[in-house]
Amino acid sequence: MPRMTGWRQHILKLMLGALAVTALAAVTAVAFSNQAMWRVAGTTMTGAVVTLIMLRLTAMVDEPRTRWAGLTGTVGVLSVFLIVVGLIWEAYRWLPGRWDETELLGTAGILVPVTGCAMGFLKLLHRGGTRVAGWAGLVLTATVLVLSLVAIWLPLSVVFSTSYYDTVNKLWGTVVSVGGIGLLAVAALVGVGDDRRYWRWAGVVSSAAATWIAVTSFWDGRIYLEDYLAPFIATAFWIALAIPLLRVELKREHRWLRHATLLAGGLAASLWTMLVWGLDEDFGVRAAGACSILTVCGVMALGVLARLNRKVDTLDLPAELRNITLYCPRCNKKQTLPLGASACGACGIKLDIKAEQPSCRECGYLLYGGTAERCPECGTSVVQHASAG
Repeated sequence: MPRMTGWRQHILKLMLGALAVTALAAVTAVAFSNQAMWRVAGTTMTGAVVTLIMLRLTAMVDEPRTRWAGLTGTVGVLSVFLIVVGLIWEAYRWLPGRWDETELLGTAGILVPVTGCAMGFLKLLHRGGTRVAGWAGLVLTATVLVLSLVAIWLPLSVVFSTSYYDTVNKLWGTVVSVGGIGLLAVAALVGVGDDRRYWRWAGVVSSAAATWIAVTSFWDGRIYLEDYLAPFIATAFWIALAIPLLRVELKREHRWLRHATLLAGGLAASLWTMLVWGLDEDFGVRAAGACSILTVCGVMALGVLARLNRKVDTLDLPAELRNITLYCPRCNKKQTLPLGASACGACGIKLDIKAEQPSCRECGYLLYGGTAERCPECGTSVVQHASAG
C-alpha cells in the first residue's frame, strides 16, 4: 500500500483538530448556554467535513485525467463552506445591499448537486466514446446553474406581468424540466463516435421535444400539450437506458439480465404513458410500479457485474521495470541488463533498451495479460490501440 504523502497527513491532522475544537465548543455551549460557542462548534464541524472532502479532491488534482474535476470540486466545496460559515456567523448582515439567509442557503443547496454533476461530466471528457456526452452535460449543468440562480435571486420588482411567486414557480419548473429531461439526452449521447447506434438521436430529439413542451406549458397557460409530453419522455427514457447498458461488458451467461432490464424499462415507460392517456389506474399503477422496480434492480445488478468484469487477470509486475534478460543480437550471449543505455558484457555492442507496459492510451489502465477487446476502465477499443501502435 503506498505511503500517504506528508501534506495529506497534515490535512488529516487538521481535520482531527477541527473535530476536537467542535467537541470542546459544543460541551462549553451546553454548559454555559453560550450562542457564540455553538457557532464555533458549527464552524469547526463544517471545517472538518470540508477537510475530509478536500483530502479526496486533492488526490484527484494530482491525476492528469481527473485534475479539472478535482479543481471544480474544490471551488464548489470552498464556495459552499464560505456560504455556510457566513450563515452560521450571520456575516451577510455586514455586507452592503440586500442579503437574505434563505437565498444564501438556496445557493449553497444548488451548488452541491451542480458541482457533483460537473465533476462527473468532466471525467467523461477523458473516457473513450463519452466526450460528446461530457460536453453536453457541462452545457446542461451551466444552464441549470444559471436558471437556478435567477430563480433564487430574482428581485421582487421583476414580475414579468404576473406575480413574483408565480414567476419563481415557473422558473423552478423550467429548471426541473431542463435538468431532468436534459440528462436523458446526455445519456443517449454516450458512445457517439465509438459505435454506430444512430437511433440514439431519436432519444436526443425526443428529449428536446419533451423539454420544449414542458417549458412551454409552464410559461403559457393557454397551451395544453401535457398529453403529448408522456410519449416523448418515454422514448427518451428508454433510449437513455439502452445506450449505456449496451456498452456494458458482460459474460455470455449474464447477457439475459441486460435484455430483461431493457424489456422491463420499455414496459414501465409504456405503462406510465398509457396511464396518462387513461389506462385503468388500479392495474396501471401496480404494473408500472412493478416494472419500474425491476428496471432499477436490473440496472443496479448490471452495475455490479460491470464492476466485477473490470477485474482483468494480470501477472504480478514490479512497481518499476529496471532490468531485462535478453540475448545479445551480435554474440547471442544471454545476460541481464538494465534499461536505457547499456552494453553487452561479452562483445561490448552498445544497446538502448526500452520496455513499456501495455496500457490504454485514453485512461492509462494497465492492459498487461488482458484479453478483452475493450479497456475495462474506459471502454475504449484495445484493438484500435494495437493497430495504431
